[in-house]
Amino acid sequence: GGSPELMLTAARTAHSSNDFPLAQRLARAAAAAGAGFEAALLAAQLAGLQGRGVEAETALATLAEAARDDAERVFIAIARLDNSALFRGQVDEGLRVAEKAEAEVTTPALRDELAAKRSTVLLGVKGPDAALEVAEPLLSRAEGRTLVWACAATAFGLGRQGSFERALEVADRGYQANRALPRPV
Repeated sequence: GGSPELMLTAARTAHSSNDFPLAQRLARAAAAAGAGFEAALLAAQLAGLQGRGVEAETALATLAEAARDDAERVFIAIARLDNSALFRGQVDEGLRVAEKAEAEVTTPALRDELAAKRSTVLLGVKGPDAALEVAEPLLSRAEGRTLVWACAATAFGLGRQGSFERALEVADRGYQANRALPRPV
């Protein structure tokens, strides 16, 4: 045994070391011991990272039904977007889930975070114009990982449009923001 917090910390460490099976066992144990939402979310994400996207989606959908606030809704929606679009190849489903959650979230900064993450997926499926439409307006107000994602999508989109100098400025801003995060994106 061990405290739920210690097991969750160990799960994060194993995740950072790319030991996904160990991380998932620890996250599940932490959740069972009372570590709560963060442990359950990590366990679900780890299922997707190990190629078990259906299992991950089932767990994430269950978490979504029990979400207590906007922060939890956004973290779940981002995990579902990653799982659907990146791990299961169901990009439209991932975007639909993200757009639905975005419409339901009332906290502006959290809605921006979800929009910024969604913009990174839009790059691949709808192109730079669609991504820029979502990401570029966020640059004036975003911070943290929201700024990192918005800068990534914007810099790539601007580069594709031929605005190389501006793209490099935005990319550098995103790089600096990412370096300042406790856990870089």
